[in-house]
Order: sequence, then C-alpha cells, then structure tokens
Amino acid sequence: MTNQGHQDAADVEEPGELEEGGGVIEGGCIAVPDGEYELRYEYYETALYFRSQKVIVHFAIDASDEYAGLPVCRYYNVKKLTGPCRKYGGYIAPPRGALAREYKRLVSEPNRLDRISFRVLIGKRILAKLVTVRKEHNRKDLARDDQYSKVAELIRIIDDDFSP
Repeated sequence: MTNQGHQDAADVEEPGELEEGGGVIEGGCIAVPDGEYELRYEYYETALYFRSQKVIVHFAIDASDEYAGLPVCRYYNVKKLTGPCRKYGGYIAPPRGALAREYKRLVSEPNRLDRISFRVLIGKRILAKLVTVRKEHNRKDLARDDQYSKVAELIRIIDDDFSP
C-alpha cells in the first residue's frame, strides 16, 4: 500500500480466468424453413458491414406457430450514410436499388418519391420471402448451428380489410 491508501498495481492479485469463461453468447441462430412469412416492422438502423454502407430493417415474424416473434432483418446497400451509424440514421438510397424498388412496391403511392419513411409500415403485416444464410461473407460454409434466416425480399403489405 502506498502512503495515500491506494494499492500499487503490483500489489493487486489478478483473478484467473473463470472455468466457464468471461464472455456470454446472447441469443442464438435460428433458421426457419425457406418460404413466405408474415412480418411486422420494428425499426431500422444504419451500419457499416465489411466496409459497405447498409440500412438494416428489423422485423419479427408475425405468426401463430413456433416462429412467432423471431427477429429477422432485411439488409440494403445504400450509396451513402449521412450521419453516424445508429438506429434511425440518415442515408441516401440509389434510385434503382433494391431499397427504393421494394419501398415503392410496398407503398403503392408514396407521398414523396424523393423520401423513404418506414413509419408507414408500423402496424402493418408485410409478406416477405425468407431464406437461410448458409455461408459466411467469405463464402465458407456455416455450421448448421450458425445458420440463420434473413429477409430476401419484401413482397407486399397484407390487406387487413376483411369486409365483404
């Protein structure tokens, strides 16, 4: 101990590594059978993946079966992020890219053709095609336990009007 009441670094005993380790794997990878599913929009975020600028749209499977609530994402390449990577971040989408095409298909008459707002999806059921990711970004096969589902395409908003 120093005369100031603090221990020197050399006097502090470092704990050994715990038998069960210090890291935790949160959640797990779940792959649903490939096919069409009803989804609910949750939120979007901007991110950098392998030096590519992306918009990631988060959904949950909206079904009454064993996959209800399972989170799935749709990844879009964008031209540019207009701010830091974050939830509800700014971006510029290419006019002929998948994001612009799918948005226009979902929102048949967008209020503005120069803006994208996912807020129009809140409370809607969206029909989407899900596929299983079986390879890493470097094309190496993923172990079966590491495979997961992603949204390959947003098809349409499901009409909830059940009137005759």
